[in-house]
Amino acid sequence: MNTAIDFELSDKKVPIVEAKINGETQKFVLDSGAPMMVLNSKCGSNTSGAAVTNQAKIIASFEWGGLQLKNQMAMIADLSHLEQELKTPIHGLISCAQFMHYDLLLDYQNYQVTLVDSHGETPACMKNAQVIPITMSHHIPVVPVAIGEKIFYLGLDTGAEWNILGKAHEAYCSQMGLMSDITLDTITRFDPKDSEEQVRLCSLKDITIGQGVRIDDMRFAFHNIEIPGFKADGLMGYELFSRQRTLIRYVSRELLLQPLG
Repeated sequence: MNTAIDFELSDKKVPIVEAKINGETQKFVLDSGAPMMVLNSKCGSNTSGAAVTNQAKIIASFEWGGLQLKNQMAMIADLSHLEQELKTPIHGLISCAQFMHYDLLLDYQNYQVTLVDSHGETPACMKNAQVIPITMSHHIPVVPVAIGEKIFYLGLDTGAEWNILGKAHEAYCSQMGLMSDITLDTITRFDPKDSEEQVRLCSLKDITIGQGVRIDDMRFAFHNIEIPGFKADGLMGYELFSRQRTLIRYVSRELLLQPLG
């Protein structure tokens, strides 16, 4: 394993990788916040070697970054609105189910992701990284994050364009004077029945991850998260990964962070 995989960074700041599905190379969003693989419904009916079961398919073979997986379960969903946002055709989403038995190394500076043997040595580029314990909420790693005087528990999600806090926490951030550069934008959901929602965005200061990783002026959206089985105060995505080289250790329950530069 330990092979670096190049990715593109879309306009929406989510990584897009190439993988082989039933022998054919296709583009996928790397979405660690998804519990299982998702296939675009417009592609699903043409996926050879797949057995259909209600709204799911069994994928005969899937290859990505040295992984060679057989009989992977994938959900079928309409991702046309996501393709419009990303401005590129997307075959589906690669989920944590495909890699959660490995360590996931994210290097946004070099546009690379690496699947690392979870029982092997720490990659050389992370030898001096800050180590932070994580817990798992359903399929998503969660870390403690101090914002001002309050501790929040935030999940790690490569599919998140911005960091996210629940709407109930907006008043606290405002009262503490932590907000600046406030704007409005839309957030895209994968569910086509409710694919867009207007949200309030701001830069937040006085942020500490774990015991010692201080990052100021990260962009947050105030948005209520609805992920089945996931319980936390919010998510961190591109805003974190673009500033820190990140190693997520799913098996040993650790997050390693090292500043880029």
